[in-house]
Amino acid sequence: MRKLLRLSLLLLTILTCGFAKAADVSDVFTAASLGIKGTSYADLKDFKLTSTAKYSLNAATNDGTCVQLRSKNNSGIVTTATGGTVKSITIKWNSETSAGRKVDIYGKTEAYTAPADLNDSKLQGTKLGTIECGKTTELVVEGSYTFIGLRSTSGALYADEITVTWATSGEGTLAAPTISGTTPFEGSTEVSLKADDGAKIYYTTDGTPPTAASTLYTAPFTLNESAKVSAIAVKDGKTSTVATKAFEKVVFTTLSFDEACALPTTAAKQYIKLELENAKVVYVDGTTVFLRQDGQSMMLYNVNQKALTLNATVSGTIKLDFKPYNDLPEMVANTFTSSDDLTITTSTSAELDAVETTVADLLAKKHLCDLVVLKGATITSQTSGTSTNYYIVSGESKIQLWGNQSLSKAGVGKALDIYAVCNAIHNGAAQIKPVKVGDITLGIGNTLVTDHTVAKGVYTIDGAKMGNGQALPNGLYIVNGKKVIVNNK
Repeated sequence: MRKLLRLSLLLLTILTCGFAKAADVSDVFTAASLGIKGTSYADLKDFKLTSTAKYSLNAATNDGTCVQLRSKNNSGIVTTATGGTVKSITIKWNSETSAGRKVDIYGKTEAYTAPADLNDSKLQGTKLGTIECGKTTELVVEGSYTFIGLRSTSGALYADEITVTWATSGEGTLAAPTISGTTPFEGSTEVSLKADDGAKIYYTTDGTPPTAASTLYTAPFTLNESAKVSAIAVKDGKTSTVATKAFEKVVFTTLSFDEACALPTTAAKQYIKLELENAKVVYVDGTTVFLRQDGQSMMLYNVNQKALTLNATVSGTIKLDFKPYNDLPEMVANTFTSSDDLTITTSTSAELDAVETTVADLLAKKHLCDLVVLKGATITSQTSGTSTNYYIVSGESKIQLWGNQSLSKAGVGKALDIYAVCNAIHNGAAQIKPVKVGDITLGIGNTLVTDHTVAKGVYTIDGAKMGNGQALPNGLYIVNGKKVIVNNK
């Protein structure tokens, strides 16, 4: 009986100690803890709260009143060093957040590098769930995820508190190592590991769990092939959780301009090295470039290469992805995109080198991704409720003009030469975006067109300020540093 009692007490002691060593640690994000001043968004790196986790985030505090996130590509919160195993995420919504606004939660067993990872399907990890304002405030995480990411998927949202709760092995938990290196990579990449001072790091590169018998890290090492690096830290008899990061080696396919234009729009293709030979930049719309070479045309979407300017001639190679959108062939920028391997001859000419075409040819999807001109065309408008659509009509056929509506409005009822880029397909029908109507131009020389019946902070071209409430006659004005053509009907 005494032996049974002693055994029971021993088991109780073991269980009690075991439970005592288990602990939950919460990191609570508030406006005060972030310390971001004003209303602008800011980047914080290696940000720490209570746990051993380190965070990289892009957020604002709405003048110190709450935590503010947005759905832009670089916004969100991710962990770059683990705090243990993620147990739950809780959001205390601020009253400024509209019902239906959502935060998506992602989990990984390898470190994030920046909030932008959450917008990359290869880097964002596993979607664990969504917290929606007006419906939910907490997500209990199922599974063993050691890194967490949060992002807004519906514009700006506001929270009084965002709490990340970690399950740890108790007081004195050793933080997992951080794994640094470029992925995806071309050729090779250098990998470095970092842990708490005095800790030894052991790692593997084949995805197997590391132990104290694995390779001891002493210096950065090079990967020449795809690999999954896993690492642990060991110090004073404690062993961290496993940190893991996958490294992907990519190989580019070289395609000529003709070959790229012939790619089927039924499937995307990553990692293309596009060869250009005296291609001409026929139009630039923000960060999107329209190229023409030997009678064929192509749109480079979101390339953001400032050297590619109107009427420039381009030769060399540029690395892109082929990503059709609504059957429209597009080349899209990737992490390797740059103008480093291009020879660019710029031009001072602002003339538009457009291909003359017809409504019928455009509807037949000729001249996709090209700059076109319809000679002596007349724009018509159709209003439904609060929306007005603009068209060019030819016989029984018509093509819709989308975007730059103030420019389309200026040409209603007039026979004019209409310059446009054929850069959209909607419900199977081609659409064009006007850039010049008659002699009114958008996108060249920082000139806009609009209708103003009331002036507010508007100046004449000679610098005289127009009074607030004053009607503006037709003419050229300066608004926010830009030229504005006023065309009242």
